[in-house]
Amino acid sequence: MEVLFICKYNAGRSRMAELLFNKLSKKNSAKSAGIGKNPRSPGADKGVRGTMKVMGELGIRMKYKLGRPVTRKDVERSDKIVVLLDEKQLHILPKYVTNSPKTVYYGITDSDARSKDFLEQHRRNRDLIKKLVLKLVAELG
Repeated sequence: MEVLFICKYNAGRSRMAELLFNKLSKKNSAKSAGIGKNPRSPGADKGVRGTMKVMGELGIRMKYKLGRPVTRKDVERSDKIVVLLDEKQLHILPKYVTNSPKTVYYGITDSDARSKDFLEQHRRNRDLIKKLVLKLVAELG
């Protein structure tokens, strides 16, 4: 089974979920993508670097790369689509994601790259996402 995790820029939430899922699942695999208009923004860069740091704290290494946008083919090829956006970001999802019967939603607030406690927000998101991924791995076998 192929799981697709989606967040805004594919810098934080979806990347964390992909890494955790692929580490924890023996039978299934995951990819991730973003929906934001500017995955090369300074905030996205800080998000990727923050993700590298907080995942490294769990012993999970990640190479630096800026996010990639979700495509129709991603949605078609995936068996399950997990959207990790807060409620105010849902309106930016493409229709081919929202209309897919494979799509499920988890409200995870975006870490604010301008905030002084950005890394703490990122750690909280990582821990929430880890719980979600553990549950998903158990459900999918």
